Amino acid sequence: MSYSTHSDGFEISQVGPRVVAAIVVLVVLITLLVSSTHVVEPGYRGVRITLGKVDPAFIEEGLTFKIPLIQRVDNILVKQITTQGKAPTFSKDLQTVEIIYDVLYRIPEDQVVTLRREYFGNVYESILKPRVQEQMKQVCAQYRAEDLVKEREQVKIAVFEGVRRVIGELIEIRDLTITNIDLTDELEAEIERKQMAEQQAQRAEYELQRAVKEAEIEI
Repeated sequence: MSYSTHSDGFEISQVGPRVVAAIVVLVVLITLLVSSTHVVEPGYRGVRITLGKVDPAFIEEGLTFKIPLIQRVDNILVKQITTQGKAPTFSKDLQTVEIIYDVLYRIPEDQVVTLRREYFGNVYESILKPRVQEQMKQVCAQYRAEDLVKEREQVKIAVFEGVRRVIGELIEIRDLTITNIDLTDELEAEIERKQMAEQQAQRAEYELQRAVKEAEIEI
C-alpha cells in the first residue's frame, strides 16, 4: 500500500508541470495567432508596414495576416469626410474677412499608400487646410469686402476649382461650400447703411416715376 501511494504521488507531481506547460504553450499560440491577424474595417483600406517600410499595394477590406513584432497594418478611411474650417483673409480694399467653409473630400484607394508614405498625420490638417486657406486668400484679394458677400457663389467656385487644381489626384475634392463670411462690425454697419440708402433711393425713384405717370394720365 505504501508503494502504491508513493507511485500515485509521483505521477501527480509529474502531471502538474506538464499541464502548466501545456497551458503556457496554448496561451502563447493564441497570442501569436491574435497578433498575426488584422481586420480592415468596411470603408477603409489597409497599408502594411514592414520594419518601417511601406508595402506598395494596399489591402482590401476583411481579414489579413501580418508577422508579429515585424509588421503592422494601418487602416485609412476612404469614405467621404466633411470638415469645417476657417480662413482669415484680406479683401481687395484691405478689410479683414474670415471665411467659414465646409470641404467634402475622400481619399482615393489608389492613393492611400502614397499618402501614408509621404505625408504625416491628419490628411486635412497636413494637406487640405493650408491649400484651401491659400486659395481663399488669393480669391478674396480680388474682391472688395462688400462684394464678397454679394458674390459668394463665384468666390466658392473659384476657391473650389483652385483647390482641386493644386491637389490634383492625391485627394478627391467633392465640394466646398462657404457657410459664412464674417466681416468686422464697423464694415457690416457701413454696408447696412449703404443698403438702406440704396433702398430709399429706389423708393424715391419709384415714387417719382409713379407721379410722372399719374400726371401723364391726367393730361
